This record gives sequence, structure tokens and C-alpha cells, in this order.
Amino acid sequence: MFAVDDLTRWSNLRSFGNASLVRYSALVPIFGYLIIFNQEIVKLLTIHSEFCVSPDRCRITWKLMSLYFGGCAFALGSIIYTASCPEVIKRHQTATDFFEKEKMFYALGEHLKFLFSIVDAYSPRALTDPSSQALRQIAHERNTVGTGELNVLAGIMGAFWQIENRRRFWLRVLTFTSFALGAVLVAAPTLATFFEICLIALRQSRV
Repeated sequence: MFAVDDLTRWSNLRSFGNASLVRYSALVPIFGYLIIFNQEIVKLLTIHSEFCVSPDRCRITWKLMSLYFGGCAFALGSIIYTASCPEVIKRHQTATDFFEKEKMFYALGEHLKFLFSIVDAYSPRALTDPSSQALRQIAHERNTVGTGELNVLAGIMGAFWQIENRRRFWLRVLTFTSFALGAVLVAAPTLATFFEICLIALRQSRV
């Protein structure tokens, strides 16, 4: 279970989830239905021997079906990722990146108070050291974190990022499974075509 938790963290899924190509895959089920499964379109493909065994026997090849369902799997993963992945993970790949880009925002007492509320809710004992308690007082009084206290702020922001990264376990698993299945289904016809071309080239070289 721990291995699955590590593998499916949002930070590991964001490369797929934030990719434009994967986001556009949400359109695959619609266009696939309109094109691949439209009988009028299939009839137009009778000129292509890959689709038609004979003029009256047209079919959709397993390669196209694999690409279609692979696109659907990517679409499902993209939809779940977009709806479920915390914004802080979508915008920042690491806790360090989060701190460097957002430290001035969370140095303000009212925003720092929000960080404490989240971390305390998930890890009540995480911020009990004296330095963290000093920042807790700053947050309570709505003051601003000083330069000398930024290292403590980095730890609090890092704890918040880690909590967000591990939220919604089963949605992470479902997203990972959808992306993995999509990758396999899209890769299968590509690899099959590659090996077919290699076999043809090998046979021709023996002639």
C-alpha cells in the first residue's frame, strides 16, 4: 500500500495531467464516436484495404479501436486529475518551488493562519516546536513573517505541500490507472506497426 501511495502521488501524475495533449484527449470519445463508429464514414473508407476485407465487408481494425479506447482512458484520467488534483500541486512541482514562488504571500499573517489550519488538521503534532509556535503567534496577531523566520516558514509550507500531494488516495489510484491503461492501449498499435514494418523490411532484404 505504501508503494502505491508513493507511486500515485499527485506530483507524479502532474506531468501527464498538465500536458496539453492529455487535456485535449477529453474530446476523443466525442470525435471517436462521430468518426470511427459512424457507418457513413466507414463506407467512405472502403477504398482502403486496411479497413475493408472486401467492398462489402468493412470493419474497424483493432489498432484503431485500441487508439480510441486508449484516448478514452486518457480522457478519464485527465477529467479526474483536473477535478481532484489540488491547485498547489498543479502549479508547483516541488515543495521548494512552492516556497520560492509563494513565500511572500504566505508570509502574511492571515495567509499563514490558513497554512496552520490545514497542517494542524492533518498532522496535529507536526508544528509543536518553539519556532513554529513563534510563527503561530505571528499568524494569530496577523503580522508579517520576518526575513530571519523564512526558514521556519519553508518548513510549514513544505508540510502543507506534502499534505496536498497525498490527498484523495483512491482518486489518485484511479487517475494513475487511467493514464497507465491509456499509455498501454496507445502504445500497442504503434509497436505492432513497428514490428510489422521490421518484418517486411527483413523479408525484402532476403529477396
